[in-house]
Parts: sequence; C-alpha cells; structure tokens
Amino acid sequence: MEEKLLILKMLQEEKISADDAVKLLEALEKSSTGTSSSGSRINEIKDELTAKLNEMKIDEKLNKFGEKASKLAATFGEKAEKLVEQLGDSINAEKIENSTEKFTEEFTKRIETLGQDIAESAVKFADAFADQLGSLFDTINDQYRYNSNYTYTAENIHDIYLETDNFFVKVGPNDKKEIKVNISANSNIPQLVIDEYFKAIKDTDSYTLSSEFPGRTWGRIDILIPKDINMLKISTNNAKCEISDIDVKNLSCVTANGKISLARCHTDNIEAYTDNEKVILNKISTRTASIRTSNSKILIENSLLDNIDAKTSNAAIMVNASRKGDSLSSCYTLSTSNGKIDLGLAKEESYEHMVDAHTTMSSVEVKLANLSYETDKKSIKMQETIQLKSEGFDTASNKISIIANTLNAPISIKNI
Repeated sequence: MEEKLLILKMLQEEKISADDAVKLLEALEKSSTGTSSSGSRINEIKDELTAKLNEMKIDEKLNKFGEKASKLAATFGEKAEKLVEQLGDSINAEKIENSTEKFTEEFTKRIETLGQDIAESAVKFADAFADQLGSLFDTINDQYRYNSNYTYTAENIHDIYLETDNFFVKVGPNDKKEIKVNISANSNIPQLVIDEYFKAIKDTDSYTLSSEFPGRTWGRIDILIPKDINMLKISTNNAKCEISDIDVKNLSCVTANGKISLARCHTDNIEAYTDNEKVILNKISTRTASIRTSNSKILIENSLLDNIDAKTSNAAIMVNASRKGDSLSSCYTLSTSNGKIDLGLAKEESYEHMVDAHTTMSSVEVKLANLSYETDKKSIKMQETIQLKSEGFDTASNKISIIANTLNAPISIKNI
C-alpha cells in the first residue's frame, strides 16, 4: 500500500510520467499475491466494454446510444459479480454488488453528458467503469472474517427493532416463535469477538437488537422473525435492506446509500426511507406506503395499496398497482424531478377519479375510467398543469385522488 502511494505521489509531483507510473503499479501488483489475476480480469472487462461501445455507429442518435450502452453496462456489471464469486475472500462482495448496480444506473442517467463522439465516450466510460471495479477490490492482508448465530424466544413479543451500520440486513419468515439471527462480519481487526459488539435487549413485549462494531467492519445480518409481529423496524446505514415473505402490522426500513427491496409482505403500514438508491416494492399488500429516496428510482410492481406517498429526485417513479380495499377513498401522491412518472392502476368501475398533475417541458397523459386527457407535446410551453375530476367525484364515497408532480419529464396515468 505504501509503495502505491509513493508511486502516485511521484506522478503527482511530475517526477515520473503516467506511462512509468502504470508500469510501476503493474509490476507492484504482479508481485502481490492474488492481485495480478484480479487486475488482469478487470482490464479484460474494460477492453471488451470499450470494443463493444466502439462498435456502435457514430451517426446513431444519442438516446439510442444511451439505451444500448446502458444494457452493455448491466452486462458488464454481471461479469464483475461473477469475478467476485471466483476471487472469493479477496474482495468485499457486498460492496461490489451494490456499486456495480448503482454505477450502471448512474451511467444510464448521465449518458448525454458524455458527448457526441461515441468512440471517445466509449473509452472514457470504459476507463471509469474499470476504475470503479478496481476500487472495489480489497487486497489488504489484515482482513478477517467472523460469523455468529443467535436464537431468541419470541413468545409474547410484538415489536422487533434492529439498529446497525454498514451491514446489509436481510429479513425473512420463521414458522417458530423464535427470532433467529446470523451475523457475518468482515473486519480489519484480528480476534474480533462479535458478542462484545452485538447486543439483544428484551423488554416486556419487544426486542432491540443493535451492533456497534469498531474499525473498518462491515457484513451481513440475516434475521428470521415469527408471525403476528406488530412492529418491525430496521435501521442500517451504507448498506441495503431486503425484507420478504413476512406478515407484520407496521414495517419500517431506514438506510442510506443502500437499496431497499420489499417483496411479498403483508402489512398495514410501510415506511421505506433511503438516499441515493432505489426503493423496490414487489407483490406488497398494504394500506399505506410512505417512500423516500433521492437520485434514484422508486419502483412498485404488482402490489395492493390503498394509499401511496412517494418522493424522489432526478429519477423516475413507476407504479403498477391495485387497491387493497381497506379504505373507501385512496390517495396516490407521487413527486420527483427530472424523471418520469408512470402510474398504472387496475380499473375500478365503481370509483370516481381526481387528477392534479404538473410537469415542465413535457407531456401529461391521463386515461382512466370515465376520465381521459392528453396534451400535445408540440403545443407545450414551459409548464403543463392539469386538474381533472370525473363528474361524480365530489359526492362519491368510493374515489381515488392522484397528485403527480415532476420537472422536465412526462406523466402517464392510466388503467391497466
């Protein structure tokens, strides 16, 4: 590590050329156990990506280039993850999975900033991708791995709380009245004892699980929880959260710089809050969903929801849902910027609709039962606002209110 820093310092001070620095770094990597193979594979991925991008015709439209290139980025992200499996303990697998996915999405959004010269853009992107991939490889010799398992009786337990940092949290169901926890930790600390940093505090009807690991420590926490839980609250940081196949009354998942993925969960209320990462709900059944993120997409698929309050920025909100039916009146509030809003609702013949939609520099399309409206892109000025109500909305007991706001992107609201 010190040798690499010295080479980079010499380069910065212009004591050696960039070519000399590359040769020295390559020689240093070849002399380090296990690093030459990973560096070579990274370069293979970069060269292949560059070649593929350069195959694209120069006269293609930029948006077409962006579509193709983003697919290529996803493909090479998969290659990176396969490289993870081959190299095993020498890298931070969780980190590379999150970062390659995020890098692919970021490239898709920013493709137009790369310029008209496809060949030049291809090389720049391939270099950036390789740098991103290379930065994820951890060849520090003082990395250690640890694992611990815990089981807690959950009779008369109604609330479960987990607080941690830098740990990916995955939650699933347990048929027994038990809370089962598995912790896999990676650390630069030798002889780390997990029991000293992971605590479980039992109250009258709740468990609070928490960890405060020292140094550079990260990893994964797997939890299995029983049915009939009133509150499940997960709080982590710089890591993703996945929750699937559970039945709880109230579900809260809070993280930062990590994706939130909820699948096949049955709840009354959901909170899903993160930053700079996607929030995905798939086959969820809930009365109310409150979702917050930034600079990333919100995606709701095949779900039953009476009320949605979803907000992000610089990314799209895409919803494909039906009403759960616990409420006579439903409200869908969707807000973003520089990203499209696409809301697809199952047709409700007996329901009246109200739509309040606002965008700029783009179009609004509404095609709902008893309600239809479409703007002509050619006639759009700086902003477009529409407020529509079906005839019987004000006096109806069964109704759906839709509020959609974005900037510089289209809004589509339709029955599916």
